[in-house]
Amino acid sequence: MSRRKIKKFIRKFRWLILSIICVILVTLFVLKCSLMAKYKALESVSIRDRKGEVISVLPNSKGSYSHYIKVLPENFEKILINSEDKYFYLHPGINILSLRRIPRGSSTITQQLAKNLLGNENNRSITNKLVEAIYSLGMEIFLSKSSILRPLPPIT
Repeated sequence: MSRRKIKKFIRKFRWLILSIICVILVTLFVLKCSLMAKYKALESVSIRDRKGEVISVLPNSKGSYSHYIKVLPENFEKILINSEDKYFYLHPGINILSLRRIPRGSSTITQQLAKNLLGNENNRSITNKLVEAIYSLGMEIFLSKSSILRPLPPIT
């Protein structure tokens, strides 16, 4: 092969790789947006009077009562991470080291959030774990760690 043909091939290959990366990022962004829409839809509707006082709360689509808090309690983040996902700040939504324990659980906090928002709480399979891992990557790329923690504790 001539040097010119090699350069042309490399240029096309770069564009192909860049295009694939862009498609993956757009897909992950769309998945993250769909999960956040599901999250917002799970908040219960609060009916307020003229003074702004809550007079009634309607159940969400799952039949539970959820009111999301704006500020986490002081030690909540530390306690949650210590009990659920010690490597939360070190992994991109999937803890590669714990993949060998897939059948027993070993989900990261981000994967648990994806599982709950997708409605897969009672349907545990390897397929669901893979789907949750893909959604987790999307959330980790486009959300901060603190905003991933914030949606976790709806008060039910």
